[in-house]
Amino acid sequence: MQLFHAPGKTHARFDDEHVIACAGLEPVMRLAERGDLDRLVNEPVAIADRLGVNAAAKMSSIVAGMAAGADSIADLDALRHGGMDTLFDGIRAPSTLGSFLRSLKWGNVRQIEKVSRELVVRLATHVPLLPGADTVAFLDVDSMQKRSAGGQDELFSSYRYHAVFTDSPFHLAQAEEQHRDHAIVEQVFADLVCGPFAHLPSGDFAANAAWLTCAAINHNLLRATGCLAGPVHARARGATLRRGLVAVPARLARHGRGHITLRLPRHWRWQGAWMNVFETVHDPPLARAF
Repeated sequence: MQLFHAPGKTHARFDDEHVIACAGLEPVMRLAERGDLDRLVNEPVAIADRLGVNAAAKMSSIVAGMAAGADSIADLDALRHGGMDTLFDGIRAPSTLGSFLRSLKWGNVRQIEKVSRELVVRLATHVPLLPGADTVAFLDVDSMQKRSAGGQDELFSSYRYHAVFTDSPFHLAQAEEQHRDHAIVEQVFADLVCGPFAHLPSGDFAANAAWLTCAAINHNLLRATGCLAGPVHARARGATLRRGLVAVPARLARHGRGHITLRLPRHWRWQGAWMNVFETVHDPPLARAF
């Protein structure tokens, strides 16, 4: 492959207000919307600090930024470019989101964890996130150590156990062997470390815990998006999903009465998978709503 134009005849400008770099955020956040993410946040999350107002908009901004590849609070600024404010409302600045995270108490983190649990249940009801779970399911629990900004000390340093929960009829040795054959938590850790959990963003324990929970929400949203895209993406890692389904440039074109079209690159390698997700989340909601 060779460049077609001479250096002196090649120019660059960052001035197009109708272009976005991550058009896949539209169907991803549409899926979150149909899963009622905002309502799930507004119901249990009660933050006393004034910096905790509009928690739903702030959490959505954090989750969307993670889906776009952010692995720090500063990286969340990637949401504020081009035509993103045409496609989304309520995008918050990184400084606002950082202050929001640091305003949280441990009780708020537990409330956000409830949001994460309820959202994944809603997603699993309509997206095949857990095929075969009605026959047999494995719960893989393990620990992971991460350095944090600000030098937060390691917690529970004396615990080095690996837990196995099962309701199968097998003896412990048989159940443990089966569990190891199906253990994927290390793959999930690698997925998170290659994404939003590359490092902990704060020296504040509650802020880091909230960031981790938002990373879990983002992980499950991307997993659900991959399942809708097709069998290949259903098993793909988060980095692959971000590269093929989220980080797709598009030009926004308005037309008619409030209509907008995302003009995407011709011959995009994952066009079929992308449209599978887009068309599914833009169909009228099923009678049994999320």
